[in-house]
Amino acid sequence: MQHLGRRPGANPSPMEETLRHYIATELAPGHGVATLDRRDPLFESALDSTNVLSLVAHLEREFGIEIPDQEVVPSNFGTLELLALYVERKRCSRLSAGGEH
Repeated sequence: MQHLGRRPGANPSPMEETLRHYIATELAPGHGVATLDRRDPLFESALDSTNVLSLVAHLEREFGIEIPDQEVVPSNFGTLELLALYVERKRCSRLSAGGEH
């Protein structure tokens, strides 16, 4: 897996903090997500089948990316760390394809 220049165990990235804030305030308030470690399983602590759909819609809108259903899998959405890496990869792909206006 590509880590976009980040070393394992490093402090949370700005993207991870942005995602943590959204999940904690909009999707799972009161579930202790604000203290969620970047490698804690999201589906065991914050996400369920309903709010993952809201998360996908938010990511598409907020970051201008397209998330196909087949990419909504634990290897992309399993932890804050994996989710942040996934969103960054999608953003880079969009930008390299000339997707930003």
